[in-house]
Amino acid sequence: MTPRNRVAEVLQLPATELKTNEGNWRLHPAAQGETVRGLLDEIGIADRLLAYRSEREGGALVLIDGHLRRELAPDAIWTVLVLDLSDAEADLLLTALDPTAAMAETNHRRLQSLLDGIRASNQAVTTFLNASSARVAESLAAMTSAYKPNLEPVLGTRLVEAGDVERAKEKLDTYYQREQELEKVMCPHCGGQFYLDG
Repeated sequence: MTPRNRVAEVLQLPATELKTNEGNWRLHPAAQGETVRGLLDEIGIADRLLAYRSEREGGALVLIDGHLRRELAPDAIWTVLVLDLSDAEADLLLTALDPTAAMAETNHRRLQSLLDGIRASNQAVTTFLNASSARVAESLAAMTSAYKPNLEPVLGTRLVEAGDVERAKEKLDTYYQREQELEKVMCPHCGGQFYLDG
């Protein structure tokens, strides 16, 4: 199935021309705001806002994604993807957009490699990167210490010795020699195989 392209328009607008979505459920703590502001300072605008023309808002352009960026840089000119959605479809996208992105798992080693090579001049971004690096290091440490195989074979409460191996080999040899002298029969009811003295 080929998905429909629901992008109806691409506009360049100040964020103040977009209404906030009353259904927006995302809360943005101060640390997130400082980090995003730091990225805007360090890199600039590198993403788009998502909006749609809402019937319940009289055709106004209403945000789906980008509320924090609108708040941080309301007068900046943003690229806005205007989607051809009904109010119900917009509600679905608003509900699912962030949670589905959060379902992605992390390749901790690859992320650590990226973090090791990044330097930022903005203090909030640097703080964010350092915290991310610490979390990744903690995850990697937990992954590598989660399984520690016992490389010393144990028999009961003592280490296996060479004599134990020889005795086990003799038992197996005796078993297989004995098996050759037995008659193999099959149960007609369950299909199980058994050995009986000939």
